[in-house]
Amino acid sequence: RVSKQERVHENLFVEHFTRDTTGAFRGLAIVLLLLGHLSEKCIAGGTFIEDGGRWAVVVFLFVSGISLSKTYGIHALGKRFILGRIRRLATPYWLSLAIFLALDYYLIGYYYSIKRIIMAVGGIMFPWPPMGHAWFITYLLFLYGLYYVVSILVITTKKKVVALFLMSYLSMLLIINTKLFDYLALWVIYTAVFPAAVLIGLYRDKILAFLQVFYHKFRFLYVAVSLIMMACYFATSSHEWLAQPDNVMRTLHTFQPITMVVSLTMLTIMIDSFRHESAILQLLGEYSYEIYLLHFPFMEYYDFVLFREPLVASFYLYSAVILSMSYIMRKVANMTNRELNILFSRVKRSA
Repeated sequence: RVSKQERVHENLFVEHFTRDTTGAFRGLAIVLLLLGHLSEKCIAGGTFIEDGGRWAVVVFLFVSGISLSKTYGIHALGKRFILGRIRRLATPYWLSLAIFLALDYYLIGYYYSIKRIIMAVGGIMFPWPPMGHAWFITYLLFLYGLYYVVSILVITTKKKVVALFLMSYLSMLLIINTKLFDYLALWVIYTAVFPAAVLIGLYRDKILAFLQVFYHKFRFLYVAVSLIMMACYFATSSHEWLAQPDNVMRTLHTFQPITMVVSLTMLTIMIDSFRHESAILQLLGEYSYEIYLLHFPFMEYYDFVLFREPLVASFYLYSAVILSMSYIMRKVANMTNRELNILFSRVKRSA
């Protein structure tokens, strides 16, 4: 019979933020995203879950910051880091952009200026068509750039974390005090999330060791604190403050998602202690990027599947269609990247 003290000691050596854990978080983010946008776009009246899309962004940024800091560290990253991040995002993004430009033109009659298309192809997206939801991809590329710049600074890790926070907040201040706010206002909401996730990822051993002891010695209190943090975020996640002309309050509100970051970090310990994997969350997490790219226009603009009764059955069918399209897009993107790699290798050899 294993004693409680021995179980605590054993769990101190459990690896956290594994691929399975982050995959489950991405899957959870997709569930929040789909339900949130479904509630916002397809259900009359206000519902609790209609902010799910914004909650999903916090989860995505949390996982991204954790994964980057765990996989790459934050010291002297080369150009391959940036090129690898761009290649991972670019091909599925371009494929979905081509699909939506064609569908907008043939089904809705929308067409866009050459300037707008060039900006979209270059990854510069704002929260309006085409692919308004892809503003998050532009923001993610920006954060990758900040992470790379901080990594090449010849300073200590602690100072790099401080520098990342400072650069994030200086960018936020630039946005809210200039006309950039008209285009990048949504960036402001999540200013603190990515730097906080990087901080947790870099110091995960110390942070998680403390949380493990806390969880196993005071489990009820631990769960209560985690739920309170999450409830605080849900209760204050409305973004009406963003439309107010008070930049001081805007700045203060950017710290609000930290409660969600703390709750997610604590939730990691509980998930890993169960040692149980959800096949559905893992599947959604595996194709989370493609689902993110494809889901929104088919929900709001194209009346193919979703806008039928009963809505629940239509939503399941819609989800199956989007997941199938995501699978196909992944295959096509992988094939395209392989062919491009072969082409570039031939060009290098011939040069």
